[in-house]
Amino acid sequence: MKKIRNIINIPKSNKYFIYILTIIALVSGSLFFFKINANDQSIIKTYFENIIINNEYQTLIGTIGFKFLIIFLFWIFGISAIGLITNLFIYFTKVFLTATSITCMINLYDIKGLLIGLIYAFPSKIITIMVYFILTIYSVNFSLSLVKSIIKKEQFDFKNIISKYNRIFLYAIIIEIFTSLLDFYLTPLLLRMVLK
Repeated sequence: MKKIRNIINIPKSNKYFIYILTIIALVSGSLFFFKINANDQSIIKTYFENIIINNEYQTLIGTIGFKFLIIFLFWIFGISAIGLITNLFIYFTKVFLTATSITCMINLYDIKGLLIGLIYAFPSKIITIMVYFILTIYSVNFSLSLVKSIIKKEQFDFKNIISKYNRIFLYAIIIEIFTSLLDFYLTPLLLRMVLK
């Protein structure tokens, strides 16, 4: 257990920047709904009911595959300088869309929307955001360390850092498989019960 804690121990550097980015994404995502017209709201509601609740047009393998792809892109970008931009953008988009979805549910379903939003977000979406939060911090720190070592021509302990970095991403994949099972089986079932 101590070994696992040491592996996922979040570096302090740049952590507060990710905190601020998270808050901005949550606020902007929540406010975005109010910029949408009635026609767009109707489209979102149809999408929500058909895809998220009724699981149309998606499979469990497809859900897991998509999450694996995003994590793989995180890993690839994170071991290069472009990870500073791309991974921050992916993380911001993930949090932004989650906040937008929850706000839409609350507004579309009135009082019942509070319960719907809670079911949609907890626990899978909250876990996913936490996973991406940790991934973003590690990938940004890795990219910054890499860039700094190149600019200052310092020795970069690539083997040790990449070993820890890889284990973080392995844990992320395992956790995202678990959240995929929740998203595909449990969450739609609970949402259908509430919307009956």
